[in-house]
Amino acid sequence: MPTPTTRSLITDQRGSIAILGGILFVVLIGTAALAVDLGNWYVARADLQRTADAASIGGAFVLAGGAGGEVAANAAADTAELNGAAGGASRGWNAASQTLSDNMITAQLVPSPRHPANQAVEVTVSNHLPLLLAQVFMSGDGPTISASSWSEIIGGGTPSPACVLALAQAGQGVVNGLTIGGNATLNLNGCTLRSNAGIDAFGSAAVTALGAYAAGNISGNITTTPQAGQLFSNAGVIADPYGGNQLVQQAFAKLGSGGTPVSISPHQSVTLSPGTYSSLDIKGTATLQPGTYVVNGPVTFDSQATIGGSGVTIVTSGTVTVNGGATVNLSAPSGNGDDEEDGSAGLPGILLASPNAASATINGGSSQTLQGAIYFPNTNITFTGNSINGASGCTQVIGYTVTFRGSANLGSSCANAGTTAINSVGSGVVLVQ
Repeated sequence: MPTPTTRSLITDQRGSIAILGGILFVVLIGTAALAVDLGNWYVARADLQRTADAASIGGAFVLAGGAGGEVAANAAADTAELNGAAGGASRGWNAASQTLSDNMITAQLVPSPRHPANQAVEVTVSNHLPLLLAQVFMSGDGPTISASSWSEIIGGGTPSPACVLALAQAGQGVVNGLTIGGNATLNLNGCTLRSNAGIDAFGSAAVTALGAYAAGNISGNITTTPQAGQLFSNAGVIADPYGGNQLVQQAFAKLGSGGTPVSISPHQSVTLSPGTYSSLDIKGTATLQPGTYVVNGPVTFDSQATIGGSGVTIVTSGTVTVNGGATVNLSAPSGNGDDEEDGSAGLPGILLASPNAASATINGGSSQTLQGAIYFPNTNITFTGNSINGASGCTQVIGYTVTFRGSANLGSSCANAGTTAINSVGSGVVLVQ
């Protein structure tokens, strides 16, 4: 039988356990409350990051569009406030540091973390988080969290003209829209490469250009000059520069059937006039008068052929083949008053074009000067050999996909060529961090 002393001890132990249990219960409830608050803070941090991302992208697009730094920073702050960030009654702009302050929002123009030569818009958004359940057990305010984002204006925000554009997109089952392979040497004078998928210069290929822009990845031996490292992957997709050109679309609509076949033998010398033909097969010498040639069939320039003409547009529904050894000196209409409203006098800037040709192959080996746009938006264009020598003029190559397996020199002196500039920057903005 327990003695009074023993009973007192047991009672004391039971009381201690009850007190300890109560303390542990309070700790448990407090820990659970803190866990709930931490979960809310984590969600709030993710939302804040999305707000910062949206704000930096919005400001960068405004800056890429040519607006000044203060306007772009204000656009970033506007976007942040629209997404719930706390702005102030007024904003402060520091022109020296290119920084805008707006209560819990800061927008600044800085060098890009990815390519320091390019500008970026950096946005930092902060928020004071309240204590919810944890305020029962804790005093004071909750934490202040911040999120930062950087969006780069690729190409420094300045449109860089492209000489070569591959329109095929990665989502259409294409990995590399533009490939330069084998022993190809591609020199672009004052212009860039552009692909709506990837760019791959493989094997012993060597490429020199102002820059390279791709919606996918860029790989291989590509040298950019005068500034090294101007290779921009994940640069978005750009539109077909001639997709909305009314004269081009009208010329495509004329393709169908009929026309006179032309076959010029090696010893013949013929002058051709604009019109509708069922085929062009030139093995001899042909001089093309200015205007539009609608060809409802194949166009072939044989290895023995000599073809010349200025102010010329050839639109075809058939295959296009320029064989190695052909001497070709053709230029498109400049558009300086020599084009008719119906395009009969040629399409400004367009030299060779087709909406649906099965293939277009230009095999080099001799003197080939092609001035103007070679435009095959739904066709694979392949260049082999010493295919184009146009470094001092204006040559554009636009295809569904484009392949170079030989040497080519392309120029960008297109101010008076009638061509439509290809803005290789695309959207001009990349979220980099």
